[in-house]
Amino acid sequence: MVYIAGKEREFIVRNLSITGLLGEMEPESDGDDATEVFKAVRSASAVDIYLREMHLAGEASVVRSDLVDSQIYFALEFKSILYDVDNYLYKRKAYRKNMKAPGTIEFSGKSYYFSSENVSIEGLMIRIPGKQPLKKGEIGKFDFAALDIRGEARVIWVELDGEGDTHLGLHYEHLQKSGSDGLPVFVH
Repeated sequence: MVYIAGKEREFIVRNLSITGLLGEMEPESDGDDATEVFKAVRSASAVDIYLREMHLAGEASVVRSDLVDSQIYFALEFKSILYDVDNYLYKRKAYRKNMKAPGTIEFSGKSYYFSSENVSIEGLMIRIPGKQPLKKGEIGKFDFAALDIRGEARVIWVELDGEGDTHLGLHYEHLQKSGSDGLPVFVH
């Protein structure tokens, strides 16, 4: 599966190497027009992929695309790939996309700037500079412009890293979206 234009789409792997793959897709099977899907593939700089049979998931760059007789061919170069992903997905319940982007979160009236580490349809992992007095179970209001989402999230875990920054695992309690979520589910 590949996540393009806000939709998970099935494709066939025609050629695979350590650095990438060549894929083929029939957009009519998704009920979409081939030209529109091709435009979305061509304009995508990066896509999320899930290769169920190979137990791989991650992000790839679109390096080439062609439309031949309503068949879309595309070449992807792997950027970040998780191996043995079925065990990973089973433990996590949902695919987590590596994404480093800024945001803000407020706990008990105090605002913190954060950088995300990864995001999913269920929550996100963030890094807040310095040691912060935050605890498991606290609920904060967040704003994450990279995915155009905001809402409330519960702290699931808190850790300090070797640099003295605070990492939080957050689970969405209430989520508001202004646009499309931009995240694949990849749980099948």
